[in-house]
Amino acid sequence: MKALMTTALMSLLLAQPAVGAADDPLEGLPDEAISLEFQEAPVKDVFLLLGDIGKTRFVLDDCVAGALTMKLQDVTLATVVDAIADALLLRYDVRDDGSIGVQCEPPDAEPNRIDMQAVDAPLSDVLEELARAGGLALQSHSCDAVRIDVDVRNAPPRAVLRELAAQAGAHLESSPERTEVRCDPPS
Repeated sequence: MKALMTTALMSLLLAQPAVGAADDPLEGLPDEAISLEFQEAPVKDVFLLLGDIGKTRFVLDDCVAGALTMKLQDVTLATVVDAIADALLLRYDVRDDGSIGVQCEPPDAEPNRIDMQAVDAPLSDVLEELARAGGLALQSHSCDAVRIDVDVRNAPPRAVLRELAAQAGAHLESSPERTEVRCDPPS
């Protein structure tokens, strides 16, 4: 674990707006932006560190193993977990005891990755493209006036959605049918 701590470079920055959804297993994680760098770090140690940062417990199935090399800057902890899950073909859920269970995807599961680029584009247009390219059911509210820049390559759609919402100060609300992106101020 000491080697992991020296490998992981963390810096807590200004808090980001909350973007979790009620049924999102990662909703309770802190919203502060962090930067992490891992080089050949054991995955189990990475999740122990993330649990310490997020003050939660990750319960890993036996199949979750190996080493991880990753560098992420100025992202939320939920985005880090999404990026690791997508990179290693993992899925997660909330257990009855409040911990987050992490399991391997079935061997035939293929990761969904997208490339997006836009400069000073309406967020509603970017979300429409994200929904199409990422296979997400999205609906935006009052997002036409919000302008945004995005340049992502080979990124998991859920992580892109979280970061777009954080950048725009929008709130995400998920249901089994779709995720709603609200740019209007909460009432």
